[in-house]
Amino acid sequence: MVAAANEVSTAEGAPVDKIAVERRLAAILAADVVGYSRLMGADEIGTLDALKAHRAELIDPAIASHRGRLVKTTGDGLLVEFASVIDAISCAVAIQRGMLTRNAAVADERRIVFRVGINIGDIIIDNNDIFGDGVNVAARLETLCEPGGICISRAGNEQVRNKLSLSFADLGEHTVKNIAQAVGVFGLAACDIAALPEVPIGPVAKPPADRRWAARPAWRAAAAVAAVAVGAGLAWWLGRPAAVPEPQGLVGQVEAALAKALPGLSQSARREISQGFAALAQHRALAVAPVAGGTWRTGDWSSREQAEEKVLEKCQQVRDEPCALLASGGAVLAPGADGR
Repeated sequence: MVAAANEVSTAEGAPVDKIAVERRLAAILAADVVGYSRLMGADEIGTLDALKAHRAELIDPAIASHRGRLVKTTGDGLLVEFASVIDAISCAVAIQRGMLTRNAAVADERRIVFRVGINIGDIIIDNNDIFGDGVNVAARLETLCEPGGICISRAGNEQVRNKLSLSFADLGEHTVKNIAQAVGVFGLAACDIAALPEVPIGPVAKPPADRRWAARPAWRAAAAVAAVAVGAGLAWWLGRPAAVPEPQGLVGQVEAALAKALPGLSQSARREISQGFAALAQHRALAVAPVAGGTWRTGDWSSREQAEEKVLEKCQQVRDEPCALLASGGAVLAPGADGR
């Protein structure tokens, strides 16, 4: 903790007593509700009651268990301070995963979905409130975040790289309001959060090997082989006889296909991914990365072809390997089908 002194003057220019300003380095989490005005316009009482329940049953306990301090709430938003960025990210993941479960049985138009931004930086403390660029950047990151996801700053990503059993996608440099320098943004999408294993997000046992596409020829070769094997491998998984009757409905069909294509995913992760895909607006598509064991989904495109093109492009970019379409529009794709 560092105390600095600022000298101020009266209106007449005469100096007054110096004011001690308390500063410290902290991880700041900023979150708000997507479409809060729309939710309130449709059902004020129901929205407020749901928010209170989420706070009492999920959010506040998650903050406490990750050693955070709730600084303040602002209607649909909240500001939380952590001593560790690892605690801040682990708390955010717990909240977003919890919201996926809590929203599973809620109609799309009534779902409360959060965006979360996390930064690490210098803050000013005043009467238990916090201020400064460290706070402002966290707030800006939250606005850049996709619904249900998490965005962190480059500074935050450097602190947790190779220390957590998850990785954030580099979303580039962004110029944000009232911040002089561009902010490096790293994101974790809602579908990636849903696919995380049902274990606490803690430090990894050891730093993973560098899997960057251009830096590891052996990995690149393996991924090239995977590209050839994607169609055959995925077709084999999708073509296996089911031990039990296939569930009915789009969610059940996608969930069953995921169980065959990515058997390492937990049942709850498969259900959350399937529900998230089914909730997307048309046109939509879902892709799988068989080596990494991950997925990517996208929706609300102008055509089916565009949705499929975009999901494959983004999946390969984020997962560093060739991906395959699993579902498009309202159906699971048959093995070997191009979806068109």
